[in-house]
Formats: sequence, C-alpha cells, structure tokens
Amino acid sequence: MTKIRIAGPPGTGKTRCLVNKYYDHIQQHSATEIIVISHTNTAADEIRKRILDDKNIQRYQDKTGKEIFHLVKESRETLKETVTTMHKCFMSRIPEKKGKSVVFTIGDNTDDYDNLKTRYPLFNKHTGSKKFFSLEMLITGHPFFKFHNTARDNGFDTVKYYRTLSFEEIRDYKYNITELQELEKNYNNFKSNIKLNQRAEKILDFQDMVEHFTNSDEIKSEDLDIKILMVDEAQDSSVIQRAAEKKTAAAVEYFYKAGDPDQSLFGFAGANPDEFHKEFAHPEEELKQGFRCPRVINEYCKQIIKPVWDHYGYERVWAPREENGQVVEGEKFEMMNLEQDPNLAELTKRLTQTSETFAFTCRGNEPKETIRYLIKQGVPFKIADKHHKFKFKYPAADIKNQREFKKLISENKKLT
Repeated sequence: MTKIRIAGPPGTGKTRCLVNKYYDHIQQHSATEIIVISHTNTAADEIRKRILDDKNIQRYQDKTGKEIFHLVKESRETLKETVTTMHKCFMSRIPEKKGKSVVFTIGDNTDDYDNLKTRYPLFNKHTGSKKFFSLEMLITGHPFFKFHNTARDNGFDTVKYYRTLSFEEIRDYKYNITELQELEKNYNNFKSNIKLNQRAEKILDFQDMVEHFTNSDEIKSEDLDIKILMVDEAQDSSVIQRAAEKKTAAAVEYFYKAGDPDQSLFGFAGANPDEFHKEFAHPEEELKQGFRCPRVINEYCKQIIKPVWDHYGYERVWAPREENGQVVEGEKFEMMNLEQDPNLAELTKRLTQTSETFAFTCRGNEPKETIRYLIKQGVPFKIADKHHKFKFKYPAADIKNQREFKKLISENKKLT
C-alpha cells in the first residue's frame, strides 16, 4: 500500500487535488474499486459534484491529453455509493444476516426510536412531541444521543466522557449523569435484545457500524475489493473512524489522506489535531498556491497560525490568490467598535451600497452591538443560533425590501 498525505492551508485545493487523483485512477480501475469518503453528506455531495463537473473533466483532459469523459460519466450511478460518508461506506460492507444484525432505522415502515421511547419514557423527557425523521436528526437533535455519539467518537465510556465536560456542556446535554447511565444501559439492552426491539438479535447505530466493521473477524481488508481509498478532511476523523480507515486501507494500492490540522473542528468529537500535526508535518504532497485569500488576509492568517507551525517544527508555503497572473491585494480594516470607529463610515458604505452578502462572526453570546448597528442601518439580516439554524430577526413574511424594513423599525414594532 502506498500512502500519500496531501496537506495544504485553507483554499489551496485539497478537494480539487483528490478529484484529479480520481481522474487518474478511473483510467486503470473500475468505479467500484475507488472509494472516496468524507464526514458529512454535504461534503460527499460536493466531491461527487466536482468529479462529474464537465468543466473539471475538460480541464483535466486539456492538461493531460487523456480522454476520460465517458469513463467518468459512466460511473455516475456508482458514485452515489462510492463517494459517501464514512458511516454509509462501512454500513454497506456489513452483511445483514437473517434476523441477526440490522441497522437502527427511523422511517415510515420501521421506527426503532419510537419503539425505544415507548419502552423507556426517559428518552422523551427533553424532546416531548418532537419528531425525528432520520438517525442523523436523532444524533444531532436528541441530548442523550448527541452525548452518547460524541463520547464514543472520543473512545470514552459515559462516566469518563462526562468528567471531561464543562458546566456549560453538561447543561446542554440536559440529563444528569445518573440518567445518562440509565439511558445508555436501556439503549444497549434494546439494541441487543430481539424481544425488546422486535427486529433482530443486534441493531447497529452509526458507531456500532464503524466498530463492527473494524473489529469483525468476518470482514477482512483483502475481501473489500477496494484498490484506491481517499479520505477528505481527514483531520476531523474520530478515534473509531481512524481505526476503520486503517483497516480499510490495509489492502489497497493507494491510500490518500487530504487535510489540514489547522482546520480541525471536531476535537470535541474525537479528532486529534496534535497527532495530525505530527503526521502531516512532512507530507508527500504539499499544496502551496491559495485560491481563496488575497494577500492582506493571507498574511494576517499566517501571523496567527505561525506559532502553531513553530511548535511542531514546520512551516507551510501558502501563496495568496492570483487573478490574471497578478496577486490580489485585498483589504483589512481593524475596528474597535461599531459606534465611533474611524472605519465605521467605510463599513456602512460597503454594507448599504452593495448586493453582496456579508457575514459577521463573533465569540460569546448574542452580538447585541452588531444587531443594534444593523437595525440602525436598516439592513435585513439573519442570526445563527448555537444549533446552526438561521432565524430571521424580523418577520420575514412582512418584509420584502429594505424600505419596508426601515418602516418597521421606525414604527417601533417588536422584532420576532
């Protein structure tokens, strides 16, 4: 097995590089032998979209002189199965044995969660009548399943993970430690008792699938028939996902890992940026040309991240974005507040005289100063809550444009 680590700062084209690797290998292997995995459905959909994109295919053909259009297009249906999330990839390779093992299901015909909460009402304590339509929704929207999922991603049991949490995190999970232990016990009993779940001797959830895939002696690496394995955003793989990647890669010809430890977002869920920094300090392929940040922003970012690079004993080459062969300069304005700062007039001008969308990011609680400023300017906006759902700070159904929004404010109507 040849392992190739592909490293690069933000916007240097790591996913683009994997797409080109796919084009290289589709000429020697069937689409079923090339597996590309990422962490979310959105990320997998984006990779699949890029692989099938006519412009990307044509760009590759122009550069290499190799005809791959028909090979790629013929793999369209196969790509739905082979460019996927880790859980789906491993789930598809777990043989369902008659009455012995099935996947935890929430759907129209089968609803394991509905059966579970009927038997154990404590599961419904903090969700009431809320309806979950998929296992993904259950894991992100139910406090116990969110806790249980994250604990297992970190390789911890319930008590050990609970002891690592801050008071705020404990409050978010709602249940106390005694309740969490009771829920875990009931959940495991339900999954492993056909008399309770009324479906199979063993029901597998996402973590079960990954662990079962990794630990099962019946599933052997050489029997998977995978020749090329690619992992995108590899810096965010959890403890159990990294073990599954290792087993999957054991019998492949090429194993590509693309990622950047400086962009790791899921340390709380089992990712290990420290180990990833060490592993990727000297990658086989380092991407150096940025396609996103102009020079000013690029330099500012490098100042922030350089102490981390120094700590691990390496430094990335990260060139700023270019257009028509020229480096894009970019601009950066530092502001102390949104009331009397010298650069406030420039910000207001750019906000009110453009059709572009702006993003304000902040640390801490609701950004009241920013909200007051935007209301004063009459600029329609949304605000993201901690669950990443966007909520309008004004009644969207009543507002069609900025003029109507200003009218609403002038009449001192209460914002929803």
